[in-house]
Amino acid sequence: MSRSQPRNLIRDAIIDRLSARADVDAHPCERRAGPTKYIAAFVNKRGTAFAVDLMSASKQPIWFLDRPELRSKLEAAGVDYELYPPKRGRNSNLHKIPGFKHGALIRAYPEDVDSAMRIVDML
Repeated sequence: MSRSQPRNLIRDAIIDRLSARADVDAHPCERRAGPTKYIAAFVNKRGTAFAVDLMSASKQPIWFLDRPELRSKLEAAGVDYELYPPKRGRNSNLHKIPGFKHGALIRAYPEDVDSAMRIVDML
């Protein structure tokens, strides 16, 4: 049984801002596999994939592949994040994004829409 998407105005504003950005597109997996109600996958013009967690009612998690320089940037910006090593479980909807099923991931927690856009700019 699937859960309904919780109300989250900040998350919705993040999705709206991402959809309006010229340097961000829906990830090709969204067109191939179709969108899910659990994540929204995107790719920037540099080819970096990321996903916004759609099921969080309080936080606005953004998932992306782990790289040491991204951890450093997040720390310098004061952004909270969690590391997801390859063996750690994760939302199965992330599996449609190449590399996200078995790769090391970062789950970053922006405080607001502007913080989320700064995270996307880091990618």
